[in-house]
Amino acid sequence: MKKTTQLIAVLALTSLIITGCALTETKPKTTQTEAQEGREESIQYLPYSDELYNNFLTSNNFALFFYAEWSTDSRTMEKNILNEMDSFPNRTKIIKADFDKETELKDKYKITTDSTIVIINKEGELTETFTNPTVEELITALTI
Repeated sequence: MKKTTQLIAVLALTSLIITGCALTETKPKTTQTEAQEGREESIQYLPYSDELYNNFLTSNNFALFFYAEWSTDSRTMEKNILNEMDSFPNRTKIIKADFDKETELKDKYKITTDSTIVIINKEGELTETFTNPTVEELITALTI
């Protein structure tokens, strides 16, 4: 009888845990397709493409993050950005540009160091440049 009661308790607890996990709400991630279709309800962190960049030029300010896979600073910055996504203002847009491949873009914005983030206005003009900024600095720049 005691074992039956313990088994029922374990099954009930397991059921509660599974039900609780199923009810946990997660924030949807924006995909590149959604961004290209002009949906701006959420924060967007997407890999660079010419098409995406040109689409973002017609919207509010956005950030270009010059990321280098080999750079500890870039990997740390990306981790911090991803961990703090919920802290960014709604409609924040960040494009992750490959520091080693996007040479024309680097030349256009005079980027010489990886882990640099530039804020671009809707006219395509650079408004601010940060090298290895904190998430707080980036949030402030994208809020203004």
